[in-house]
Amino acid sequence: FRRNFARLGGDGFFLAGLTSKLEPTPCNDNLFEENDASWSPNIAFEATFSRGNIYRNNYADNCNYGFWLGFSRDNLLENNRIGRNRQAGIAVENGIGMQVRGNDFKDNGHGILLWSKRIPEFDTAVPENDTSRDWLIEHNTFTGNRKAIRIAADQDHGLRAYTPHGPCPPPRNHTLRENTFTENGVDVELLGVDENK
Repeated sequence: FRRNFARLGGDGFFLAGLTSKLEPTPCNDNLFEENDASWSPNIAFEATFSRGNIYRNNYADNCNYGFWLGFSRDNLLENNRIGRNRQAGIAVENGIGMQVRGNDFKDNGHGILLWSKRIPEFDTAVPENDTSRDWLIEHNTFTGNRKAIRIAADQDHGLRAYTPHGPCPPPRNHTLRENTFTENGVDVELLGVDENK
């Protein structure tokens, strides 16, 4: 998907890799490049239960969330402009093996918001997505965000404690490397995480 103008939609782009009956319907190995999905009241790019997608040189501004990639894995987000999103620029629950590189996060509620959440129905459907783990976050710029990066265990939408079905394994193995932080309320917030660098 290249050079599309998808502004002001309910969601700019929407991919769902699991049906309401918990049947896998993968939306894998797609390229989203140089698209503008800004000004959605909801989400610019939503792709759940999917893997291997690449998001490069896109605009995801002035939405509730720039990217919502829950229960996905092995995606690359590179050189995107992500600004002025009310809740978060990138929001992912139980995401694994992601790379976030060279993006510009400016004036978001959260630049990157990652969390774990146990949902029993998904234990069988996506057993490998048991927590947030194995992320590489490097060479990004975070400016003027309320919180630049938040990684938290057992949360509802990454913001509030949530354990009605018991805890997940702690979020782990998040590598933050050579990022630039300027004038954020909080640069990095970690809650209940393990083995991060």
